[in-house]
Amino acid sequence: MQAVEWKTDIAQNGNIHLPIKYKTLYGHHARIIMLIDEKPQTTKQSVEHV
Repeated sequence: MQAVEWKTDIAQNGNIHLPIKYKTLYGHHARIIMLIDEKPQTTKQSVEHV
């Protein structure tokens, strides 16, 4: 088994782009493991008026 790693965005329609340098892999069966960056949580800071 060969491991390949790259970063990409998942399109709104769910497609994931395989970079052209991996064209030799087209048509092969693959097991995909996705590591998704969590969106940073936004916190509201209270502003104290003096």
